[in-house]
Amino acid sequence: MYKIFQTVDEVAAYTVQRLIAKIISKPNAVLGLATGSYTLTTAKAVRGQKLTVKGRPSKTVKVLLQEANIPVVLRENWPVLLQQQQLVAIIGVAQAECKLVDDGLVLYYTKS
Repeated sequence: MYKIFQTVDEVAAYTVQRLIAKIISKPNAVLGLATGSYTLTTAKAVRGQKLTVKGRPSKTVKVLLQEANIPVVLRENWPVLLQQQQLVAIIGVAQAECKLVDDGLVLYYTKS
């Protein structure tokens, strides 16, 4: 089942709540992105930007979402992370190779 959001703010609030709950439930989890300040937004806001995933060529957000079999109706509002206006992760799909570190943050997005 999919959760339908009316605004970007609803997507962001829901994602942050899920992320906080996951961190609290698994405080010793192995994590992947470096600590720092990130901006949560939607795939629509980064249309056309590319992400280089470890061991793979650089691909656009659209292609990565297609390869992950994300339904077309969800792609525009799929959560992504930016750091200093640079795309660093598509939640649950891919993370930028240049931002990966040992014991960094790994984010997952599930449909509820």
